[in-house]
Amino acid sequence: MPGSLLLLFAAIPFQGPPEVPPRLTVILSIDQMRADFPGRMAPYWTGGLARIFAEGVRFKDAVVDHAASETGPGHAALGTGTWPSTNGIVGNRWWDPGLGRIRYCVEGGTTEALMAPTLGTRLKAAADGALVVGLAGKDRSALLMAGGDADLALWWDKADGLFHGPPGARAVPWTAPWTQESPTARFAGTTWEAVATERAVSGSGTREDDYPGEAMPLGRTFPYVFPEDGTNLGLAVRASPRLDQMVLELGRASIKGMGLGADEIPDLLFLGLSSTDLVGHMAGPFSREALENQLELDRLLDSFLAYLDQEVGAGQWALVLTSDHGVAMLPEWSSSLGGPGRRALVERRQAFRALKDSGDLLDPGALKQGIVRIDRKAAAGAPQGLVEATHAAVRALESHPAVAAAYVAAEIRTAAPGFAGLFARSAFPGRSPDVFIRWREGDIQMLTGTSHGSPYEYDRRVPLVFMGPGIASGTADGFASTACVAPTLAGWLGLDLDGFDGVPLWDRMAGRSGD
Repeated sequence: MPGSLLLLFAAIPFQGPPEVPPRLTVILSIDQMRADFPGRMAPYWTGGLARIFAEGVRFKDAVVDHAASETGPGHAALGTGTWPSTNGIVGNRWWDPGLGRIRYCVEGGTTEALMAPTLGTRLKAAADGALVVGLAGKDRSALLMAGGDADLALWWDKADGLFHGPPGARAVPWTAPWTQESPTARFAGTTWEAVATERAVSGSGTREDDYPGEAMPLGRTFPYVFPEDGTNLGLAVRASPRLDQMVLELGRASIKGMGLGADEIPDLLFLGLSSTDLVGHMAGPFSREALENQLELDRLLDSFLAYLDQEVGAGQWALVLTSDHGVAMLPEWSSSLGGPGRRALVERRQAFRALKDSGDLLDPGALKQGIVRIDRKAAAGAPQGLVEATHAAVRALESHPAVAAAYVAAEIRTAAPGFAGLFARSAFPGRSPDVFIRWREGDIQMLTGTSHGSPYEYDRRVPLVFMGPGIASGTADGFASTACVAPTLAGWLGLDLDGFDGVPLWDRMAGRSGD
């Protein structure tokens, strides 16, 4: 550690969490919120986002500390305080050699694949009567944060516009307006209007409304009029602030309906807000749509925080804001600024064709899905089968210009520096590839829009803010990761700290409000 950092930490006395835990802690995951959003957009926030960043302590160097920068692994890290190498959620989907097919991370609406306990599970085991709720725009967000034993887990489905829960979950009467009477139908025929001022557009670095590469469901420019048809309505609503609006409305109802924060026993409310991700995929993080979505989210959170003050009580609740991952710029926009970025779908296909020709021990089913796994039965009868097959795959991949590097999973370690460690922290036996591929920076394997999933900083840097009673506002320097959220909160809740990969961050918060 550099000497300057040693002096910095020596100057800050260790501080544990505030003595009294909050009655309710809200963990707010804004799917695909990049770390640069606050710097770009905060001057134009006036509501809930403005309040969170003003009153909380922000870890300005926070990252997702694994290579699999996807929704499933990101929310599992938030919920459990562990890496994919511990919790087993190595992607949204992975190749299951036993099944001979792709497996979804919350297949069947369950957390069966999650191999580490969530913070909610730990709290319920330690505090009789503690309540844990997970609500989100996506099933994997709600389930992997809250856990399989949550008192309530609900997520939205674009197919019918309703919220659904795990199979066999008991009906909860107060949820009927979301689970039985479509909360989405009211948006039919309504309009999403642009409201940002020219000052906000130019000051936030937002590009012009219509830009090559964008692919919103209803066109590429404001205003967006939502269709009347149910299926098309769901597709349009999910790429707008209306999805987050429904989740936050359901969150308010859960506080009232379940009595969250009503007594001294601490409760947890996990909220997965997915609109930013869906807008970002289709239009990119520097689009007019991304800016308008964040401004609307700021307004929605203003009323949500006011409701927390009213229903739970000011000074009785805490909140963590972060994200599961970031996102790349539209390659057209990035390249126009002189940065990396190209549409590389064809090149990736070429790389896999070359890989296929490199050896006959590759699992053909996995390879069709873009996953490099060695067929164990075929390798068993070959001299130096598994080791040589993985090395041959690495050589074949690294000979292609679209591949920056390839890594043999069995030869990298979680403590390794750089990209190797990031990939190792994303490896779980029987689920992860035998060879990890680091594609060229900025490449997107889509014909329109953009994506994430790489180990590069644009996909891993995220905001991280803690606010609540006893936490002083300010900025904290140095390393912090999303896997630190659960152990930090566990310390406040008086829970055991064994079994986490992340570390508590209390000693990094230089003061306490009221100190």
